Amino acid sequence: GNADKVSLALDGNNNPVIAWHDSSTYEIYVKRFDGVRWIELGAGSASGGGISNSPNQAGSPVLRIAPNGNIIVAWQDSAAAPTNQIYVKKYDGTSWAAFSPGSATGGGISNTPGDSAKPDMVLDSNGYPIIAWWDVSSGNREIYMKRYNGAAWVELAGSATGGGISSNADNSLYPSIALDSQ
Repeated sequence: GNADKVSLALDGNNNPVIAWHDSSTYEIYVKRFDGVRWIELGAGSASGGGISNSPNQAGSPVLRIAPNGNIIVAWQDSAAAPTNQIYVKKYDGTSWAAFSPGSATGGGISNTPGDSAKPDMVLDSNGYPIIAWWDVSSGNREIYMKRYNGAAWVELAGSATGGGISSNADNSLYPSIALDSQ
C-alpha cells in the first residue's frame, strides 16, 4: 500500500517525528528518527493497527509536539461508522493514549451527526490542542473548531455547531489553523 498524508514535526532534540496514513491497512502510523534509524514510539505505532487501531478506516493525520515533549496526533476515523469523527491521541514518552477521556473513541472530539474530516491542529502555549476540520452536519461542508481548555473540548462562539466558523451556502474545505500573538 501507499504511505500518504504525511505530517512532520521536530522533537526537542531536532529529530523528525512523522505520522502518516498507510493505505494498505487504513491506519495511522508514527515513527521517530533517533539519529541512526527510524523507530516506533511505543509498541506497534508503525505496524499492525498503528496508533489508530480502527475497526474501519483512519486517515488525514496531523502531528504536533507539545512543549513538554508529548507527541499529539489528530486524525479522522470512521470507527463511529457511518460517519468519520476527529480523534486525538498523545504519546507521553512511554505509550499512546487518548488525549482526554473519549477523544479517541465513539464520537471523538467532533462528536457530530455528519462526517468530520481533514483536521488541522495547533497547540496553545500550554500545549493544549486547538483543532479545525470540515464537517457536513449542517448539510454542506463547513469549518468547525474545538479547543481543549485543560478539562474539556469546547467550541468558541458556535465554532463546532450549525454553520460553524464558515457558515456559508456552499462547501468550505481544508482548514488551516494558526495562533496570533494574543
